[in-house]
Amino acid sequence: MSATPILSSFLGESRPAVTGIGVASLASPETLVEIEAIASIG
Repeated sequence: MSATPILSSFLGESRPAVTGIGVASLASPETLVEIEAIASIG
């Protein structure tokens, strides 16, 4: 599954840096994950 069509619908021709890394060892109940995001509405 690719996020490219979804990103293109919101960002148009802009191409910001995007990184996705899958690490199986991080999938545990003890793992804490910090997510930072900036959103624009309207």
